Amino acid sequence: MGISREEGVLKGSTFFSFIPSVSGKRVFLYPLYIGHYQTQTGYYLQRNKYDSLMLLFTCGGSGTIETGSGKYILNPGEAMILDCYTPHRYYPNESWDFYWLHFDGNFAMSYYQYLMENIRQPSTIKEPLEFISAWRNLRDLMKYHPAFSEPLMSKYITDLLTLFASSGSVQGSSETVNGIDRCLTYINRHLDEHLPLDKLADLASLSPYHFSRCFKAATGYTPHE
Repeated sequence: MGISREEGVLKGSTFFSFIPSVSGKRVFLYPLYIGHYQTQTGYYLQRNKYDSLMLLFTCGGSGTIETGSGKYILNPGEAMILDCYTPHRYYPNESWDFYWLHFDGNFAMSYYQYLMENIRQPSTIKEPLEFISAWRNLRDLMKYHPAFSEPLMSKYITDLLTLFASSGSVQGSSETVNGIDRCLTYINRHLDEHLPLDKLADLASLSPYHFSRCFKAATGYTPHE
């Protein structure tokens, strides 16, 4: 067990590490570090690169996360996944109580890319107690290192990602679905016309970027395919 002494990290905050086996790296999703931090103003983490993906979940307070794709506020009950292979930083907004997990694996990046294409960031977890339970189960395996634990660790990481994915589906919003339906109706009625992306996005009441993601998630193809 690690006891964090970073500036702004409060007493009681802990983390655990794990070194996967060669075969575990080849076959499974595997954890590297897991932690539960209670932080206040003064805690600030910035990296250009850290070889892993990261999943964060806010219990209390809120934190700000900055990546190449934007700036996000992570409120209580919300989760977010980061590509730590690229520059990123995060810090509390006064106070921030959050769970975090660094993980990787041969197919981890494919999983991440799927989530980025189909899931809102950040996302409100619909089953927070299940999410926290899976996180604690994973933490306990990393803490005690029982024999043959790597398949089970991979399962708990998959459970966390599945709960994240099922909570944040871009198809989950009725307003978004209705907007995409309006666009499909409009497209079918104007097949011989030029249909600018901005116009279709306006019909769906979405930004062009978010509309393109939602349209592909709902139909399987981009607006102009």
